[in-house]
Amino acid sequence: MPRCFRHVRALAAVTAAAFAFEGAFEGKAQAQSLLERFDPAPRGSRFFVADSLELDGSFRFTTGLVTSYGSQLRTFRQTVEPERSNLIEQSVWLHPGASLVMSPGARFGIDVPVALQSGTGVALDRVFFSEPGSPRVGDVRATFDLRLAGRERADKDGAVIAAGVSAYLPTGGSSDYTGDDFARVMFRLATSVQGGPVLVAARVGYMYRKDDLPRFGGVELGSEANGVLAAGYRGGPLVVGPELHGSTILKSAFDRRSSPVEVLAGAHFTLGAGLVLGAGLGTAVVTGLGAARVRGVVSFEWTPIADVPRDRDHDGVMDADDMCPDVHGSANGPVGSRGCPEAPRDSDGDGVIDGEDACPGLRGVATHEAMTNGCPDADRDGIPDPLDACPAVAGVRSVLPRYNGCPPDADGDGVPDDRDACPDESGVASEDPDLDGCAPPPPPPPDRDQDGIVDASDACPDAAGPASTIPEANGCPLVRPAAMTTLELSFDAGALTTESDHVVSKQAAALLAYPEVHVLVVMVAPPGTRGDPNRAARQRKAVLERLVGLGVAKERFDARRGVTAARRQNQSELRITPVVP
Repeated sequence: MPRCFRHVRALAAVTAAAFAFEGAFEGKAQAQSLLERFDPAPRGSRFFVADSLELDGSFRFTTGLVTSYGSQLRTFRQTVEPERSNLIEQSVWLHPGASLVMSPGARFGIDVPVALQSGTGVALDRVFFSEPGSPRVGDVRATFDLRLAGRERADKDGAVIAAGVSAYLPTGGSSDYTGDDFARVMFRLATSVQGGPVLVAARVGYMYRKDDLPRFGGVELGSEANGVLAAGYRGGPLVVGPELHGSTILKSAFDRRSSPVEVLAGAHFTLGAGLVLGAGLGTAVVTGLGAARVRGVVSFEWTPIADVPRDRDHDGVMDADDMCPDVHGSANGPVGSRGCPEAPRDSDGDGVIDGEDACPGLRGVATHEAMTNGCPDADRDGIPDPLDACPAVAGVRSVLPRYNGCPPDADGDGVPDDRDACPDESGVASEDPDLDGCAPPPPPPPDRDQDGIVDASDACPDAAGPASTIPEANGCPLVRPAAMTTLELSFDAGALTTESDHVVSKQAAALLAYPEVHVLVVMVAPPGTRGDPNRAARQRKAVLERLVGLGVAKERFDARRGVTAARRQNQSELRITPVVP
């Protein structure tokens, strides 16, 4: 017979046994509901109430003890009493149990609860309920779970879906609030999903109870629906996370009094050799019937690893062959290091691994910048060559890429300070050490006649001539005064006009250039005019004063008068002819 059919028959057998026990106890008095709402998962789960569904292995046996503490279990009473009291004040439930995976995907389990309770007798709905007895055995639970679909190994990521049935045998008693006095059965559908460090488990179920039960504390009893949701973080041997579990009686579904909900934060830690310790703390979220004000859970289990190949780090190398079973590695490594991470490569041998080396083919230096880490630094100035504008010369950092890594340059002209003749003034590079880094000299002013006198100061810019202190003759060609020079001048009331002054100035420049020449100034009346001795004397005086004023020595002028030729050597006659207006 195929294995799946054998599993289905086992599931049906547990269900039939539950109903058989119910018939056997039908003659007993109708009971009160079980107040304890904590129902632990089968042994081997990584949660307390939710089932992580680790159904792999063959004949894998798991056993352990789960202890639950509940404070002030909730009851609802209608009778007003002078003093408030709790029917169940403190309760400790011991859940020794075991589970057996008969074959992959099929698991049997058993749980034998023992209650240690304390409380005070109270009247509910005018019915007195005595204090609980202790210790007492509760309803023994037998379970069977069958994987329907999903992952077949607990060490693999993925989801698994399973169906299950639990039969609660009436070994407890209603008078001690440890049982219902008749068998109950619960059908459930559960799932578990794990991916990397995340583990999630959920379950929904239906608990069948007799429908003709009396009310308890004002709550109508009967069959109920229940569920649990858990989420955990898996970090090596540790699983930690919260669980939310609750139920509701279907006759008054989702009524607060009949729908207790609790939250539990717990952790499981694997010590080794299959030993697992667990601890959790919780409280009621919805204070329905049986909810605990404070819930504490402690567990100790022995959960051997399934006899199947496992790969805890999911690197493709089974744990038996994996030299690093808890660290994801490479399946292609040497035999002595299979399953271990490959050593980081450093192709250029500079101490910076290729994954972090910006220049993996060039031996370089380590830096804190990803784009230059491992790149060479030829001048060893701390600035890698890809960013160094002067890779062959040690320099300093600069925010300007064109100067980064270059020697200091205070004026920013591109000439380093150590050879900049003008370090505080921006200039240009020069082969002359005295001019290197200095501003270039301004271009010379124009001098068209190339006589060394710039055009702006040259009175004759197109004719070369010597410099003169007389502006009107500066840069003009000079001729040695001849034996007789005639100048036509205009006068204004005996004084030289501006035009005539320029003429006399140029004549003075010639005389200054030849200091050995003596001068005889002769006034000549214009042809066709009648001479005026006084006028001629004033005009001659004006010419002489102007010549002397321009620098010609007074001693060089001959005081003799007359219209004669030069009478001695080195003497010229300056003949002045006034222009007739």
